[in-house]
Amino acid sequence: MKKGFFVILLLIMAVALTACGPSESKFYFASQTPTDTSSWVYWVVIEKKGDKVVGAEWNAFNIEGDANNTYKGMDKVAASKAGIYNMNSDLWWHEQADLVIEKFIDSKGDVNDQLPAPAGVSITISEFYTLAEIALASEPVEKGDYKDGYHFQTLKANAEEHAPVQYWDPIK
Repeated sequence: MKKGFFVILLLIMAVALTACGPSESKFYFASQTPTDTSSWVYWVVIEKKGDKVVGAEWNAFNIEGDANNTYKGMDKVAASKAGIYNMNSDLWWHEQADLVIEKFIDSKGDVNDQLPAPAGVSITISEFYTLAEIALASEPVEKGDYKDGYHFQTLKANAEEHAPVQYWDPIK
């Protein structure tokens, strides 16, 4: 009798554990709103499986897109990896961002655990934590279809030379 009970109990537990299976990833996104003084606009993507933060991405795009002669449409991580975004620091921007993300994941996505910054990080990390908090408070979004990087619209190829238009005259 006892053996039968334990066999049935084990079967029920095996079925229950099999039904649980691995949870699907959900992605949360937030982006800064550009202002008239913006040069880089930051965004984050947070990946969660169940209630656990398992990944994050922090990057920025240059407001000038491919019109910027220095970055030529590259995002901040790509410019840092290419050695173009130089911070005169021991670590490049993307390396420092990776340390911040690692700390965020290790703290189980705690947006209030930003200080102290990880050793070697000299960048401002408040943008990441603010955007992470906004992303996690939002509904999950579907992962996009892009497979070869981030895309933006450019009108540079169609641009024509013209005289500047003055829309407002402070004297009049």
